[in-house]
Amino acid sequence: MFTIEMLPAYEGDSLWIEYGDPDAPRAVLVDAGRKETYRDVKERILARNGAPLEVFVMTHIDDDHIYGAVPLLADGEVPRSVFKDIWYNGWHHLDPTVAHRPEPHGGTGAADDVLGVVSGEIFAALLQRGPGPFPWNEAWGAGDTIVVPETGPLPSCTLEGGLTLTLLSPGWTQLKALRSYWIEKAEDADLRPGNVEDAMSLFAERPGLEPDVLGAPAVSALAQVPFKSDKKEPNGSSIALLAEYDGHSVLLAGDAFAPVLETSIARLLDEREEEKLLLDAFKVSHHGSKGNTSPALLRQLDCRRYLISTNGKRHYHPDGEALARIVAENKDGPEQTELHFNFDTQYTRPWDDRDLKRRWRYKAFYPPESRRIDLTGG
Repeated sequence: MFTIEMLPAYEGDSLWIEYGDPDAPRAVLVDAGRKETYRDVKERILARNGAPLEVFVMTHIDDDHIYGAVPLLADGEVPRSVFKDIWYNGWHHLDPTVAHRPEPHGGTGAADDVLGVVSGEIFAALLQRGPGPFPWNEAWGAGDTIVVPETGPLPSCTLEGGLTLTLLSPGWTQLKALRSYWIEKAEDADLRPGNVEDAMSLFAERPGLEPDVLGAPAVSALAQVPFKSDKKEPNGSSIALLAEYDGHSVLLAGDAFAPVLETSIARLLDEREEEKLLLDAFKVSHHGSKGNTSPALLRQLDCRRYLISTNGKRHYHPDGEALARIVAENKDGPEQTELHFNFDTQYTRPWDDRDLKRRWRYKAFYPPESRRIDLTGG
């Protein structure tokens, strides 16, 4: 057999190739599309029950090819052993006068927008991180550049099972041009090219690049992820309000920082001589971002309704960690927790799992009934 399937990669590419024995086919992955594509790729890999990919080819750094590959490499459920080799030209492969095997360096960095170069740097950093690096360009001279030479035969590689791949692009002209572009974009991102710690620092700051929930969320594991507060200045300036009427109340958190809310709520509880803030609903801060809903904040509240407003675009909210903290903190309360989503998306639908809802004592509501909440209702 020899098949090629175009996975749903939005405007990008992600190709799944199988060949050989139909009962135990060998597989090749070429690119990983956007973040949404990562879920499809992960499912394919896990369905092989440990059978490795012959090669994962990352053709280039455009986000519609590489963006989904970042969470794929970072996903702890995808073992490194499933990759026999990963083909990718990173920063250190772009200059014929320098060694091509990258070496870690120190440093930090930040950027405002995910660019192809930033994704490429993070992808390369993940290839090198412990425990033990991924195989990287092993078929090309122990990690050397994947490039068509100016003279002589075209390079080719025959994979186990008989699939031959012959290289047609790029040449050194194209890689040198990319090197100049890479320098410019890395400078825009306050990022030193080829710097592993810079890249991993950016990775830690970027919602949407990290792995997400596939299937029913692992609530216990997600709830135990250490809380790291949002630090973005615009979010910190957010107006947050406690709205109260006729004995009912709702906390409207905007995108406010959790520590700021904790401090103000503690002051309010002292003024009112109360132990917890009784709420009919909490509009969760920053669309359910994991950096804005802390366990400490949740423990200040007596609340069963949590409202999450987002369609998941761009930043892929809500984060599983935030929702897991909510249901875990309220599991033993007198009433079932309610999650109200104003969009039905791939990031909210997994929380409708019947067994999960029963185990963690919560309900999940979706449009149209979830968009209008009667705060006076039972």
